[in-house]
Amino acid sequence: MKIKSRISSLFKDGFFHIVGAGTINKIISLCSGIIIVRVMTQAEYGTYSHVMNTVNMLLIANGLGTLTGVLQYGCENRDDKLLRNGIVHYGMKLGIFFNLLCGIFVVVYASIVKQPIENSIILFSIAAFIPAATYISDGCADVLRIGECNKEYGIYSIINSFLTFVAILSGAILFSVKGALTFRYIAILIMIVLALRCFPFVRETAFGKHCVLPLDIKRGFAKFSLLSCANNSIARLFYNVDLYLIGVLIADVNIIAAYKVAMTIPFALTFITNSIVIYIYPKFVAHREDRDWLKKNYLLLLGFLVLINGIITLLFTMCSSWVIALIFGSQYVDQSIVPFRILMLGFFISSTFRIPAGSILDMLHLVTPNLVISIISGLSNIVLDYLLIIHWGANGAAIATSTIYLLYAILSNIIIALYISGSNIFKKKRISEVK
Repeated sequence: MKIKSRISSLFKDGFFHIVGAGTINKIISLCSGIIIVRVMTQAEYGTYSHVMNTVNMLLIANGLGTLTGVLQYGCENRDDKLLRNGIVHYGMKLGIFFNLLCGIFVVVYASIVKQPIENSIILFSIAAFIPAATYISDGCADVLRIGECNKEYGIYSIINSFLTFVAILSGAILFSVKGALTFRYIAILIMIVLALRCFPFVRETAFGKHCVLPLDIKRGFAKFSLLSCANNSIARLFYNVDLYLIGVLIADVNIIAAYKVAMTIPFALTFITNSIVIYIYPKFVAHREDRDWLKKNYLLLLGFLVLINGIITLLFTMCSSWVIALIFGSQYVDQSIVPFRILMLGFFISSTFRIPAGSILDMLHLVTPNLVISIISGLSNIVLDYLLIIHWGANGAAIATSTIYLLYAILSNIIIALYISGSNIFKKKRISEVK
């Protein structure tokens, strides 16, 4: 009865909507990647990928991290409507302005630097402001998270993924690369209109009264956002360093392909933990001052993740040869199975201890320690990758990645333990004191 009651409570609170949305979004993303490749010629798909990859480099510093700041400070001040709305307005304006500047930079870059594809100026001009438009749509989603509108967030997320897929597919069929890029704006516009018309909390936040933020809060918001941006940027830059170094140090396309196969599933499976973090983040922010609550619920979270991720890791490890042969083809089994199993262990460490710890460090305003840990982990990753790839090839890259996950997990959880235990290392001015 307790289990049934808890499941019912989670369903009413929108937990299964968020996790379900994450699962459906992964399926849509996988299917869209397969279908879009088939409706474009190889040259068209190569052109589209080149343009979007170049533009997506902007997302490394997307909005200078202000969406993270909006979510954090918005959750902290959820009950103060004027301040909450003021934070959202301030953060969104900064983020949109920065992304617009980046869009202008892309247009100038395409005009000055000679590109390897035809009509590059036109294509880059079309794609340049997709990050700014996407930022607004993502901002609507984060406003729903601030209000703990979890069911609405799940619905919004699924519609967004499906609509983006349909828009790109329709544009590609009708007008090739130009259509695929242009129709993305149509999908984003529909999502913004949908959010404002169908979700009262988003509409109230966007058009409701808001206060002008005090200078101290602006400074705290800017510092938090910039440090979060730097932390996320480092994580993204080092994300595929092992694959890159395999290409440089070994230069064997078969080994590169085998490692790419080995890493695909372990990396994709992290969406489960990411979905859970999306659900719990506002709740942990609301109790950030209550160390007893944090201790109890963080341990509960870790226990739950150990169980879920342990089962997933065990199943995929035991069935590794069958999974690789079924999804990627039997030709990959011999070279991919060992790094796959090592990376599944890395998945368990990362999804259970690294990902939630990183988010909770941000939630506790411990963004500077988080950044330091990311820098240490990133540099260690490069050194370990270099040393182990030389000796053990792709297996060495997998060992290095899993080891770095363990290093990050240990360091971040030590910081969290020190904070929860009440260590006076962490003295910071609370936003409530500023107010």
